[in-house]
Amino acid sequence: QKFTEDFSVFVESIGNIDGVQVDVPKIIFVSDNLIIETVAPGKSLRSQLENGELSPAEVRAAKIAVLSTSIIGLLKYGYVHADLTLSNVFYDRPRNLVSFLDRGMHAYLSESEQEACMDLMVGFQLKNKRLIRRACESLGWELPKDRSIQFSGSFFENAEKLIQAITFSETSVPDNLGSVAYAFFRLQSYIVGLTSHETEQISHVLNKYI
Repeated sequence: QKFTEDFSVFVESIGNIDGVQVDVPKIIFVSDNLIIETVAPGKSLRSQLENGELSPAEVRAAKIAVLSTSIIGLLKYGYVHADLTLSNVFYDRPRNLVSFLDRGMHAYLSESEQEACMDLMVGFQLKNKRLIRRACESLGWELPKDRSIQFSGSFFENAEKLIQAITFSETSVPDNLGSVAYAFFRLQSYIVGLTSHETEQISHVLNKYI
């Protein structure tokens, strides 16, 4: 419940990302197993993308808003929305408004865990198994010393590799590590289709908040 409320306050404090409003539905009821929210305006990004309802500019702006808000939440406050599928993000065209739904799958990271997540991000990007292993240990889990587990692909392929290792682990895995791995993998949907110039825009946005 605390995460749900704090994440709402955080998103509302952002207000907008380069002209795109960001928001969360109001909470009607929340428990450990259930969240009831008000109806978000617009439709899911998934349905609008599948039906070709958005212009390229609207798609880019919405994706940049989602990515920027997610990364600011993680790196500055330790908030991880671990289920940001295209179905859990709504976009309202008339208001140019992005809404984040379903905050049930999440993680709340301490400062040391945020630093470990930074290591994990860099490790995925650089294909550095040693750095990934160190990040996992900092998050409370030892990556199996299995030579078949290779991190030689893209950022998101390496995130998927870690998810697979977690899924088939014979030892218990901290919830936060699983949530972070899924969160990184989910962001793939928002990176696809962005140019290098557009990803640079995200860096400029982050510089304002972090």
